[in-house]
Amino acid sequence: MAAYLLILIYIAKGYIPNQSIIAVIPIVFSLFALFGMNKHGAGIGDFPQYLGANVAAATLTPLLLGISIVYI
Repeated sequence: MAAYLLILIYIAKGYIPNQSIIAVIPIVFSLFALFGMNKHGAGIGDFPQYLGANVAAATLTPLLLGISIVYI
């Protein structure tokens, strides 16, 4: 969640372009994984959908941020 907040702060301060807001889209996956972590705790390994959502958020966020910075 801190990464998404930092992206929003950097956009507000003008450090990165406004198009970088697309890097916040994977927050949906992060929130889904966070819900699963809160619900299942240490047993989250038995629920691959939450693990997959975490991987999707962890790979899509920097990918989208990089794309938004390169193609300004």
